[in-house]
Amino acid sequence: MKNKAFSPPRMIEPLVSILTVVSTLAAAHAYFFGWIENLTPGQLGLFNLVRILVFGAWIAVQISRIGKI
Repeated sequence: MKNKAFSPPRMIEPLVSILTVVSTLAAAHAYFFGWIENLTPGQLGLFNLVRILVFGAWIAVQISRIGKI
């Protein structure tokens, strides 16, 4: 019997995938157009923290998806 406590709701998977794509595009846009160089260290840290959290959520969704197979 599978433990349902670790499986995220169905709505979270597409949302996390969309957030991952958006954060990756935002980072690419920031580096390409050079405005990342104008950020203060605090803003840069927050920007990277959000990217890390979104990517971590994406990894968690992928791991839970592997467990469903």
